[in-house]
Amino acid sequence: MVGNPPYITVKDKALNQAYRDKYLTCHRKYSLGAPFTERFFELAFGAEGNQPAGFMGMITASSFMKREFGKKLIEDYLPRKDLTHVIDTSGAFIPGHNTPTVILFARNQSPRTDIIRAVLGIRGEPGTPVDAALGKVWSSIVDLMPSAGSENDYISVVDQERRSFASHPWSVGGGGAADLKDLIDNAAVSKFGSHCSGLGFGAITGEDDVYLLPKSDLQKSIDSKFTRGFVEGDAVRDWSISSKVDCVFPYDSKVEAGIDCQMERKFWPAKTILKSRIYFGKTQAQRGLEWYEYGYISKEKCAAEHLISFAFVSTHNHFVLDRGGKVFNRTAPVIQLSPKASESDHFALLGLLNSSTACFWGRQTFFGRGGFSDGKWQERVEWDGTKLKSFPVVEDPKKKAIMLVAQLDQLSQELVQVDPLVVLKSLNADIFGRLKAARQLEAQILGQMIALQEELDWHVYQLYGLIDEDLCYTGIPPAIELGQRAFEILLARSIESGESETIWFEHHGSKPITEIPSDWPADYQKLVQARLDAVQNNQWVKLIDNKDHKRRWTRDSWEDRLKIAAKDWLLDKFELVCQSPELQTCAQLADRLRRDADISHVAEVYCGSDMFDLQALVSKLVDGDSVPQMASVRLKADSLPKFRAWQETWDKQRLEDAIDAKSGVDQPLSKEDARDPEKKAKYELAMAQAKLEKAEKLGGIPLPPQYKSTDFRKPSYWPLRGKLDVPKERFFSLPGCEKGGDSTLVIGWVGLNHLQRAQAIAAWYLDRKESEGWEAERLIPMLVALDELIPWLKQWYNEVDPEFGERMGDYYEGFLLEELRNLEITRANLLQWQPASIASKRGVRKTKATELN
Repeated sequence: MVGNPPYITVKDKALNQAYRDKYLTCHRKYSLGAPFTERFFELAFGAEGNQPAGFMGMITASSFMKREFGKKLIEDYLPRKDLTHVIDTSGAFIPGHNTPTVILFARNQSPRTDIIRAVLGIRGEPGTPVDAALGKVWSSIVDLMPSAGSENDYISVVDQERRSFASHPWSVGGGGAADLKDLIDNAAVSKFGSHCSGLGFGAITGEDDVYLLPKSDLQKSIDSKFTRGFVEGDAVRDWSISSKVDCVFPYDSKVEAGIDCQMERKFWPAKTILKSRIYFGKTQAQRGLEWYEYGYISKEKCAAEHLISFAFVSTHNHFVLDRGGKVFNRTAPVIQLSPKASESDHFALLGLLNSSTACFWGRQTFFGRGGFSDGKWQERVEWDGTKLKSFPVVEDPKKKAIMLVAQLDQLSQELVQVDPLVVLKSLNADIFGRLKAARQLEAQILGQMIALQEELDWHVYQLYGLIDEDLCYTGIPPAIELGQRAFEILLARSIESGESETIWFEHHGSKPITEIPSDWPADYQKLVQARLDAVQNNQWVKLIDNKDHKRRWTRDSWEDRLKIAAKDWLLDKFELVCQSPELQTCAQLADRLRRDADISHVAEVYCGSDMFDLQALVSKLVDGDSVPQMASVRLKADSLPKFRAWQETWDKQRLEDAIDAKSGVDQPLSKEDARDPEKKAKYELAMAQAKLEKAEKLGGIPLPPQYKSTDFRKPSYWPLRGKLDVPKERFFSLPGCEKGGDSTLVIGWVGLNHLQRAQAIAAWYLDRKESEGWEAERLIPMLVALDELIPWLKQWYNEVDPEFGERMGDYYEGFLLEELRNLEITRANLLQWQPASIASKRGVRKTKATELN
């Protein structure tokens, strides 16, 4: 505890079980901070008898101050108690406790004064102190708390009016932050919520492992009209949305549910999983949804032409205009304005939301996750949509913010076009020259964006009345590098003089400078000097224009992005060459690629040298993006029962489908037939009969078990398959089936359907058996692969094939049984088969010249 007021200590045993059970039910997914605070007051003498009011002191999670569940505690309960001290300890180092905290002191009686002593946080602990009791933040609290009006770099101590703590959320920022927030709020002509027609989630798939697939997979297996970019919070950054994955979108352009045969086959293995999803206490069917639909979708938002998306959890405010055609998950909520709102209307609001002023307001309003040893700029914040509605909106008579945002939006689109992946996709003879030019252009565009963001920030200061004079540049500002902004120049000076320490420049890879660049235009230099003076002399600007609230512009390095892009380009090229319905080895694939000059150039980019072995490179990349066709090779022996459970589920799903098809309920009743009482009654009777038959024959379809990363034989298989074993790889492999004289991995393109795979495996099998004279032991792996394909062949390809005049499922089952009879092997032997030890790096010759980065 801090200071020396009288208080009681309440031990856990005082929180009786009945009370704990009562609140654990209500607050399990939130926090026990609110109900426990109430209980601590009740345990302080005075509430339960005629004793004098007791003293209460507690340290608790500060989440109740800004999260919605603390609203009643702050606005209904605490105003009736004599709260005397509120001490923000979120910046202090408390061993074994990473949750942001606050200390409350109070008496269990009605308030006796209109003043509360508040210790407000400014900066967190700069590193981990050797002795926690002597940490800079904690020591500051102990030393300064007795004196209202005292302040240092870490905290400020003030006596605040009690009414300032009577409304939710609390603002406990020091150094005048609470007063500045009030000033910003009072400048509003409207609240942001009045401009929104919708704010919240765009969609929740309910099973990302099924719906989210690599772009390369979707391009080959799903019609493009059923795919969309999938946006998560970390993809919404710096005026653009850089979706890294795509998703299957089982809806049409009007967001009405519907899938084609190809998509149904993609989803079908997970049908039982998808049908079992529960939202709002109901299954998909109980909510009137098809089994393949998302768990939740806002049709209005998904059909909108313009949306504003933002990162729900991030260190800074990131709001970006989207022009439709994407799916936004819960970490990237969306804002929908009035249908009549123009693009300029969106830009006007984006200018305010993306300003450093909004970042400051957000840090005072939203819940912080803690962990800001070098400053608040390191702390992630939850940009809660409910509180965002109260963001103060001001007028912009000059419409300057609209112009600046339009330029930033355009530049963000241009920035995408010079990304290494985009450049590589449009190769020409001078690949290295184009990459060099793209890198230079990217730096130039980014510099222009940083400069325009500065103009926006300073324009918004004036809009909210924080400065009187116009400190914006009248022409086109020169490009600015990280480290050259006004606040960074002051920060560099502070470091040079020994007044402060920070990892800001090192963390962002920027160079600190202490003087205004002399190559800037003279009038711009003069303007920046005026901004420096404002930061130093204007208390409001000083609180905002600093590293805690200025956009960070963090990006992965060009080198890292280029290597990832080169890898993706190479794998795309490998796939293109592998699309014929046949198996081949990595050595054969490498031979086919040698004649392509672009392959050599991009391989040089990827390896960082022209001294590479193409076969070794192909083997390495393919091995990292392939999964064995046979379950017993991709899964460990003790994990195979999980696969057998999935096979049992699939068998019952097939029986269920057969019953539905026989009864005629495999197709939903059309809207027209639903209006015909006779047809509707007939359909409902058929459904009831089908349900009864399924109950008799199936007894319910078991929910298959989920996989864990430890179930797979190689770590690389887990990210390619996941908990539901959904294929996301580019190639399937047959380890142990390498041809004579070629020890490299045998592979096929994962885009081949079940029939094409069976044909390719059977051809490889016959070649090994007849041309190379393999014994039964070496042939078994290929028969295992065929055996696993048979149920799918009989399900999807057992109509009479017009080319072969046979039912291909029956044909390959007969082929398998005949081969088993000839080799004197039973089908049970295939189920029990386990692979021999397989070398992890086939065909990679470890020489200095062939080592790959």
